[in-house]
Amino acid sequence: MVLKRCRKCGIEKELGEFHKHKRFQDGHQYVCKQCTALKARIYYQTHKDERRKYLKTRKQEILKQARTYRKEHKAKITKYQQEYRQAHKIEICNYLKERKSEIVKRDRKYRAEHKEKIRKQQQEYALSPNGKIAIKRRGHNRRVRENAIGATLTVNQWNKILSMQNNQCNICNKRFTAKRPATTDHIIPLSKNGGLTFENVQALCQSCNSKKYNKLDTQFIQTWL
Repeated sequence: MVLKRCRKCGIEKELGEFHKHKRFQDGHQYVCKQCTALKARIYYQTHKDERRKYLKTRKQEILKQARTYRKEHKAKITKYQQEYRQAHKIEICNYLKERKSEIVKRDRKYRAEHKEKIRKQQQEYALSPNGKIAIKRRGHNRRVRENAIGATLTVNQWNKILSMQNNQCNICNKRFTAKRPATTDHIIPLSKNGGLTFENVQALCQSCNSKKYNKLDTQFIQTWL
């Protein structure tokens, strides 16, 4: 075992505790990783405002460099992220649970402030080759699951549901139009083994269907039996 004394803390440590650097005789820096990290933290704290100003002036250049790097090292980054998530699975889950309400609030705020930007990005993705394949794959997987659980809804049954709902959304009670078309909603969600059947389908507008998502709430439950 090769030991080396750190010139900062004065403690003898294994060579692996020092960053590699070809400029030095033994191929490692003379200050250990722990002391280097501590020095960096102190520097960032004391020069916070200067760093922010510097990053603002070079924001576009830094973003361009980051995009280029991610594009050139895509496989390497993906592999690292997968390994990291696997190694820190429990810590990540605990962290997300603790900050769940904060994350939800932040995401809602972002979506509200960037509504048009998100819509434009979604449209562009849907028209891209990858987006088209993803939509087809999602639709195929959904049909497979419906057929496995049960997909017996007919056109006549669907028209009967629309008639019983007076051609209105079953949640917001707004009438269906060309701009607000009726969509089929699984009363018991497909993810909870609810089939595409007459007994388990209601007509909702796209907005209410999206808000309901995969909830199994009594206020949404309707049955035609």
